[in-house]
Amino acid sequence: PELVKQEIQRTIASADNIKQIHYAYERKSNDFRFTVTDLIEYNTALELGRISICNRWLTLTPFLTGYRMTFCTKCWKIGHVREQYKASLQLCRVCLDETSKKEEHNCNKIQKCAQCGGEHHSLHGLCHVIQQYRSELKEDVNKALESGKLHRNDYTNQQNVFSMKDQDFPPLGESKKPRQAIWNHVQTEVRTDDSLCSKTLLLINENMVAMHNSNIRIEEKLEKLDTKLNQTALDTELHQTTIIKLIEHVHLLIQYTIWPVTQQINPALLNCASGLQSAYDKLVELKTNVCKDYKIRRKRADSPPMQNISPSTAEEINTGKILNMKQS
Repeated sequence: PELVKQEIQRTIASADNIKQIHYAYERKSNDFRFTVTDLIEYNTALELGRISICNRWLTLTPFLTGYRMTFCTKCWKIGHVREQYKASLQLCRVCLDETSKKEEHNCNKIQKCAQCGGEHHSLHGLCHVIQQYRSELKEDVNKALESGKLHRNDYTNQQNVFSMKDQDFPPLGESKKPRQAIWNHVQTEVRTDDSLCSKTLLLINENMVAMHNSNIRIEEKLEKLDTKLNQTALDTELHQTTIIKLIEHVHLLIQYTIWPVTQQINPALLNCASGLQSAYDKLVELKTNVCKDYKIRRKRADSPPMQNISPSTAEEINTGKILNMKQS
C-alpha cells in the first residue's frame, strides 16, 4: 500500500487520504480510493482514465459512494432510526445483550445479527437481509433519479458565478440638509493648503535625504584621508629615527676607527678646512637639525613620540662638544 500511495502522489500531486477498499468478499484486484483537492488535476485524471502504478496502466474511475442504510443504534435493526425506537432497551452491538448498565455488562464476544440471527454483525454485508435491503434501496434511488425526484450534484463543471442583486448594495440617500456655500468654500481652500503643505514637506524630506547621503559620502572620504595621514606620520617618524641612528653609527665610526687611523697616517688631515674634524662637526649639526625640524614640523598631536636619545648623544647635541683627541 505504501508503494501505491507514493506512485499515486507522484502522478497526482494533490492526491490525499489514500485508502484501500476492503470488501466483504474476495476479489482478484485491490482497489484504492483517494481524494483529489485540485479540480484541474481531477478532471485531467478522469479524462485520461489511466494511471501508472509500478509500470502498469491501471483503470482510474470516479468513486461512487454506496447508499446509506437507515438503521437503529439501539436495537441494530434496519428500517428505522434511534429516535423512532420506542423501547428504552440498549442492546450490545456484538452480542445483542441488554447494556442498560454498562458497568454490569460483560460481552461474550460472540457475534449475533439482529436481522437474521446469524453469527455475524448486524450490518455485515454477508447477511442476506442486508443484501436484499441494499438491492431494494438501489432500485428505489435509481427510479427517483429517473423520475426527477432526486438530482445528483455534478462538481466537475461547477462554476461559481457572482450575481449581484439590487438590494445587496443599496445606494445611499442624499442628505436633505441645506448646504452652506461659505463652509464649502473654506473647506476647498483648506484642502488646497493641505496639498501645498504636503508637497512642501515631501520636497523638504527629499532634500534632507539627499543631504544625509552626501554627508555619509563626505565622512567616508574624511576617514580615508585620516587613515592616509596617520600612515604618512608613522612613515615620517620611522625615516627620522633611521636617519638619526645612521648619523650615530657614522659618528662612532669616525671617532673610534677613522680618527686613529688618520692620526697615524697623516695627522695634518685632522684639523684642516676639509679634514676629518670638519666632517665630524657637520654630522653633529645635521643630527641636531633633524631632531629640531621634526619636532617643529610635526602637525599631528596624536603621532607616536620620538624615541629617546641616549644621554651621551643628547649631551653632545646640547653643548656642541667638539671632538678633541689627544695625539698619542
